[in-house]
Amino acid sequence: MAENPQQQPPAAQEAHQEPRETEARPVPSLLLSCAVCKSEACHEPKLFPCLHTACRACILANKAHISSCSVLPLLPDAKVKCPKCHAEAHISELIDNFFIHDAKAHGEDNKPSSDPQCTSCEENSLATAFCEDCSDWLCETCVQAHGRVKITKEHQLQNKEEALAAQAAMASQRPLFCPLHRQEQLKLYCETCDKLTCRDCQLLEHKEHRYAFVNEASQNHKQFLQTLVTKLQEKKSYIQMARAKIRERYRDVQETEKKMVQEIKAFMFMLITEINKRGKQLLTELQHTTKDRMNKLKAQDDEIHRLSVAIDHCANFADFAVNLGNNTALLYSKRHITNQLKNILRTRCEPNPCVPSAMK
Repeated sequence: MAENPQQQPPAAQEAHQEPRETEARPVPSLLLSCAVCKSEACHEPKLFPCLHTACRACILANKAHISSCSVLPLLPDAKVKCPKCHAEAHISELIDNFFIHDAKAHGEDNKPSSDPQCTSCEENSLATAFCEDCSDWLCETCVQAHGRVKITKEHQLQNKEEALAAQAAMASQRPLFCPLHRQEQLKLYCETCDKLTCRDCQLLEHKEHRYAFVNEASQNHKQFLQTLVTKLQEKKSYIQMARAKIRERYRDVQETEKKMVQEIKAFMFMLITEINKRGKQLLTELQHTTKDRMNKLKAQDDEIHRLSVAIDHCANFADFAVNLGNNTALLYSKRHITNQLKNILRTRCEPNPCVPSAMK
């Protein structure tokens, strides 16, 4: 819990027993690898605000994601894009990824043995417990002896599994040292400034600030982060439901498209059928109209042709009667000749075609 201004100085409280860490979970390799080169052996890994990681060299080499890259070392406000999700961040917002530092510094070879031997006697027997006060592994015989001897019977013992888990958790945490007081570890957390501090910093620059030991403060923040993670999981369920609805709607849209395509094709086929039917009907009507008009024109032409033939014949006959026939024959036939000539002159001849050329 947070300390008040009247609390004991950090130097006086360091002797207090700190809470033991729980067993560390295995870290997914994706969280330990560079987002650019995919290497798990990140050199100077930097953590983006979006929680993706990249090597410092990869960030500087990937100039496409950096603004003002030529003066990058001098401009902490220059922006850089995360190579994974392309979220923008200022150079000053990139921090060292100590999770990867710890994972590299404490590999599998640094984990405590799963079968420790007793360090309290010389029998090399397998240990079954660990004495926190003596910092010794104890076999079953030494455990019984510990309980009988007056000076050790009040010691705190852990069973082997709990002790191994605690040691593994402690081994996974590499100490960080103060950049101002390089011999001092950052064992304190100033709650007022939201910052890791060493003992000297807390007594000097952060005097009378609220603070807590790292283990205690981390437990509080772990609980807070776990609460946020729980809310994230709830939101993830909501997002998954939303995605399921979107995918369902996506399929619905595809099915609607297929249905509409079939309807449009059927409509097109119907239109084509109707157009063909109507076209054939119009062609038939056109043929009938054309044939009728052509028949009328032919009849008109035939009539005019007959009139023309009659004119030629009557004109030739009259000319013959006047110039070559005898007078008696002329007078005898004049009534026929005169009547025919007058009939032809009275016959109406329409100069224009009887039907129009345009059609509707």
